[in-house]
Amino acid sequence: MHPTLLTALAAVAGFIAKSLWDLFWKRREEYVALARQKRIEFLERQLSLFYWPLYIHLQKNNVVWDHLANGISPSLKTKKTVDNQLCQSFFLPNHEAMLRVIEGNIHLAQADEILEDLLLRFIRHVAIFKALRDGGLQNIDPVYVGVPWPKPLFPVLEQRLRSLQQQYDREIGRPVPEPTDRLVLTSENSRSYLEADSPITTTGGAV
Repeated sequence: MHPTLLTALAAVAGFIAKSLWDLFWKRREEYVALARQKRIEFLERQLSLFYWPLYIHLQKNNVVWDHLANGISPSLKTKKTVDNQLCQSFFLPNHEAMLRVIEGNIHLAQADEILEDLLLRFIRHVAIFKALRDGGLQNIDPVYVGVPWPKPLFPVLEQRLRSLQQQYDREIGRPVPEPTDRLVLTSENSRSYLEADSPITTTGGAV
């Protein structure tokens, strides 16, 4: 075969090979970019539809419960009246809002065994709490019938929230705050922490 023809064929083959290689890397970059975008969108949905709403509702619950348990009242009668009104006008609606978040978006949580167990305990607690109030038992809280408030729920949820928020911030290039001394549940200590869920008995148990 003529040397000139061989040179031309080699040049064409090289051009085709380079084009295919460039196309491969372009497609790969597009795939990586698409996968990253999907990951960011999923993190956004996890945070905005499940973790942040549930966290805010739990924080509201904590703040009002702290007042309920430790607030100063001019008389026992006044305290009981305020307590009963808070249960009806705040705690029950707040619990129902939390249930809607869980029921509507649990598929976004990617909950492990620990979080799933705590969510189920929360649902059971809320059901018993509502049944007691609907039955006119204003001074009996779920802790007295063996269904205490799942105290580890808040720190466990908060840890998951902070972790996902940091992942999201890194993905979009936002500065990530330095870690604090918050409780970190590991496989070694998580079970003992969950088992330390003793009842609160200030006014019959956390609501």
